[in-house]
Amino acid sequence: MQRIILLTFMAISWAFCAEDATATGKLNGKEWVAVESRIDTRMPADEKTWTVAVYAEKLPKDEFVSKQPSLSLVVPRVVGKYNLGKGSSATMHTPPSENEQAEEGTIEVVEVGKEQVKVKVELKINENSHVTGIVTFKL
Repeated sequence: MQRIILLTFMAISWAFCAEDATATGKLNGKEWVAVESRIDTRMPADEKTWTVAVYAEKLPKDEFVSKQPSLSLVVPRVVGKYNLGKGSSATMHTPPSENEQAEEGTIEVVEVGKEQVKVKVELKINENSHVTGIVTFKL
């Protein structure tokens, strides 16, 4: 009985941790992990969405161009789950200048706080590029 309870607890704990895992996946067939996410101030402000840059490396505050593949997300400002193309989008950028729009997926705004936003993404860009997990950015 104790074993069953322990195994059940471990399964629930694993599922809870997986739900809160940092965004990971593959971009251009290579393993990719989100390290930094921030509002892209180069894009015009919009009352309905944020444009968010997601990087696999930490960049200086005023830089927005990474040497590694990155993501650009258009994130609605209201909590909810959004299919791509309905007020939300995801684009993969591969340096120096290749951009590819995600084919399918969702962007779920989990939490909008005073200082930060938590988003869960499930994205398929192409056969070699997919990302799933949590992206958090400061307001």
